[in-house]
Amino acid sequence: MTKDRLRERLGIATQQVVEFTRTQVWNPVPDRVQYRVFANQSYDKRPDGSILTDFPEDSLPGSGFRMFSDAESAVSFLWRDGRVPQWIDVQIEEATDAITTVDLVCCGRYTDNEEHMYYTPWGTGPFGVKGPSLPPGWCDRPQGRFDLYWFQNLPKDGD
Repeated sequence: MTKDRLRERLGIATQQVVEFTRTQVWNPVPDRVQYRVFANQSYDKRPDGSILTDFPEDSLPGSGFRMFSDAESAVSFLWRDGRVPQWIDVQIEEATDAITTVDLVCCGRYTDNEEHMYYTPWGTGPFGVKGPSLPPGWCDRPQGRFDLYWFQNLPKDGD
Protein backbone atom coordinates (compact mmCIF):
# COMPACT_ATOMS: atom_id res chain seq x y z
CA MET A 1 0.00 0.00 0.00
CA THR A 2 1.38 3.39 -0.90
CA LYS A 3 1.56 6.14 1.66
CA ASP A 4 -0.82 8.22 -0.48
CA ARG A 5 -3.35 5.38 -0.53
CA LEU A 6 -3.12 4.98 3.25
CA ARG A 7 -3.63 8.74 3.66
CA GLU A 8 -6.66 8.58 1.35
CA ARG A 9 -8.14 5.61 3.25
CA LEU A 10 -7.59 7.35 6.60
CA GLY A 11 -9.37 10.43 5.21
CA ILE A 12 -12.36 8.31 4.15
CA ALA A 13 -12.49 6.49 7.49
CA THR A 14 -12.17 9.77 9.43
CA GLN A 15 -15.02 11.36 7.51
CA GLN A 16 -17.20 8.28 8.00
CA VAL A 17 -16.54 8.00 11.74
CA VAL A 18 -17.21 11.72 12.32
CA GLU A 19 -20.44 11.64 10.33
CA PHE A 20 -21.66 8.41 11.96
CA THR A 21 -20.78 9.52 15.49
CA ARG A 22 -22.76 12.73 14.95
CA THR A 23 -25.86 10.60 14.31
CA GLN A 24 -25.35 8.74 17.62
CA VAL A 25 -24.41 11.39 20.21
CA TRP A 26 -25.77 14.79 21.13
CA ASN A 27 -22.31 16.19 21.91
CA PRO A 28 -20.55 18.40 19.34
CA VAL A 29 -18.22 16.46 17.02
CA PRO A 30 -16.06 19.04 15.22
CA ASP A 31 -14.52 18.47 11.79
CA ARG A 32 -11.06 19.33 13.14
CA VAL A 33 -9.49 16.07 14.34
CA GLN A 34 -6.44 14.69 16.07
CA TYR A 35 -5.47 11.03 16.26
CA ARG A 36 -4.83 8.83 19.30
CA VAL A 37 -3.01 5.69 18.11
CA PHE A 38 -2.94 2.49 20.15
CA ALA A 39 -0.32 0.21 18.55
CA ASN A 40 -0.14 -3.60 18.81
CA GLN A 41 -3.61 -4.17 20.23
CA SER A 42 -4.05 -7.65 18.73
CA TYR A 43 -3.15 -10.85 20.53
CA ASP A 44 -0.19 -12.05 18.48
CA LYS A 45 1.32 -14.91 20.48
CA ARG A 46 1.60 -18.35 18.95
CA PRO A 47 1.14 -21.46 21.11
CA ASP A 48 4.95 -21.87 21.23
CA GLY A 49 5.28 -18.41 22.79
CA SER A 50 6.70 -16.68 19.72
CA ILE A 51 5.19 -13.35 18.75
CA LEU A 52 3.73 -12.38 15.38
CA THR A 53 3.80 -8.64 16.12
CA ASP A 54 5.94 -6.96 13.47
CA PHE A 55 7.02 -3.90 15.47
CA PRO A 56 6.91 -4.86 19.17
CA GLU A 57 8.93 -1.74 19.99
CA ASP A 58 5.79 0.31 19.20
CA SER A 59 4.03 -1.14 22.26
CA LEU A 60 3.63 1.19 25.20
CA PRO A 61 3.01 0.09 28.80
CA GLY A 62 -0.54 -0.21 30.03
CA SER A 63 -3.03 1.30 27.64
CA GLY A 64 -0.41 3.68 26.27
CA PHE A 65 -1.04 5.61 23.11
CA ARG A 66 0.59 8.16 20.84
CA MET A 67 -1.07 11.45 19.93
CA PHE A 68 -0.82 12.95 16.46
CA SER A 69 -2.16 16.40 15.67
CA ASP A 70 -2.90 15.59 12.03
CA ALA A 71 -3.47 12.77 9.57
CA GLU A 72 -0.05 13.13 7.96
CA SER A 73 1.72 12.43 11.27
CA ALA A 74 -0.50 9.42 11.98
CA VAL A 75 0.10 8.05 8.48
CA SER A 76 3.87 8.48 8.88
CA PHE A 77 3.73 6.39 12.05
CA LEU A 78 1.48 3.65 10.61
CA TRP A 79 3.10 3.22 7.19
CA ARG A 80 6.22 1.02 7.16
CA ASP A 81 7.74 0.76 3.67
CA GLY A 82 4.42 -0.19 2.11
CA ARG A 83 3.19 -2.27 5.04
CA VAL A 84 0.40 -1.23 7.39
CA PRO A 85 -1.56 -2.93 10.20
CA GLN A 86 -3.98 -5.59 8.91
CA TRP A 87 -6.77 -3.85 10.79
CA ILE A 88 -7.20 -0.46 12.43
CA ASP A 89 -10.44 0.16 14.32
CA VAL A 90 -11.53 3.79 14.06
CA GLN A 91 -13.72 5.22 16.83
CA ILE A 92 -14.49 8.48 18.59
CA GLU A 93 -14.58 8.49 22.39
CA GLU A 94 -13.68 12.13 22.98
CA ALA A 95 -14.54 15.51 21.48
CA THR A 96 -14.44 19.08 22.70
CA ASP A 97 -16.10 22.12 21.17
CA ALA A 98 -12.90 22.65 19.14
CA ILE A 99 -11.46 19.23 18.26
CA THR A 100 -12.43 15.58 17.89
CA THR A 101 -10.07 12.83 19.00
CA VAL A 102 -10.20 9.88 16.63
CA ASP A 103 -8.90 6.66 18.18
CA LEU A 104 -6.97 4.29 15.92
CA VAL A 105 -6.72 0.89 17.61
CA CYS A 106 -4.19 -1.09 15.57
CA CYS A 107 -3.35 -4.71 14.95
CA GLY A 108 0.29 -5.66 15.53
CA ARG A 109 0.56 -7.61 12.28
CA TYR A 110 1.50 -5.62 9.17
CA THR A 111 0.87 -6.41 5.50
CA ASP A 112 1.37 -4.80 2.12
CA ASN A 113 -1.37 -6.94 0.54
CA GLU A 114 -4.72 -5.14 0.54
CA GLU A 115 -6.53 -8.48 0.23
CA HIS A 116 -5.26 -9.31 3.73
CA MET A 117 -6.59 -6.06 5.20
CA TYR A 118 -9.79 -6.72 7.12
CA TYR A 119 -11.91 -3.85 5.76
CA THR A 120 -10.87 -3.83 2.10
CA PRO A 121 -14.35 -5.04 1.00
CA TRP A 122 -15.79 -1.80 2.47
CA GLY A 123 -13.31 0.39 0.61
CA THR A 124 -11.33 1.51 3.64
CA GLY A 125 -8.40 -0.94 3.49
CA PRO A 126 -7.24 -1.56 7.04
CA PHE A 127 -9.66 0.95 8.60
CA GLY A 128 -12.85 -0.32 10.26
CA VAL A 129 -15.23 2.45 11.28
CA LYS A 130 -16.91 1.81 14.63
CA GLY A 131 -19.50 3.76 16.56
CA PRO A 132 -18.96 5.23 20.00
CA SER A 133 -19.32 2.96 23.04
CA LEU A 134 -22.99 2.42 23.79
CA PRO A 135 -24.48 3.03 27.23
CA PRO A 136 -25.51 -0.12 29.15
CA GLY A 137 -28.89 -1.42 28.01
CA TRP A 138 -29.04 0.90 25.00
CA CYS A 139 -29.22 -2.02 22.53
CA ASP A 140 -32.22 -3.45 24.38
CA ARG A 141 -34.10 -0.16 24.31
CA PRO A 142 -32.59 2.35 21.91
CA GLN A 143 -33.43 5.85 23.06
CA GLY A 144 -31.99 8.04 20.34
CA ARG A 145 -28.82 10.03 20.75
CA PHE A 146 -26.79 9.71 23.93
CA ASP A 147 -23.98 11.47 25.79
CA LEU A 148 -20.56 10.54 24.40
CA TYR A 149 -19.32 10.64 28.01
CA TRP A 150 -22.02 8.42 29.57
CA PHE A 151 -19.33 6.19 31.14
CA GLN A 152 -18.02 9.01 33.32
CA ASN A 153 -21.15 8.74 35.45
CA LEU A 154 -20.62 5.07 36.30
CA PRO A 155 -19.78 4.24 39.93
CA LYS A 156 -16.09 3.77 40.58
CA ASP A 157 -14.77 0.61 42.24
CA GLY A 158 -15.49 0.89 45.94
CA ASP A 159 -18.36 3.38 45.52
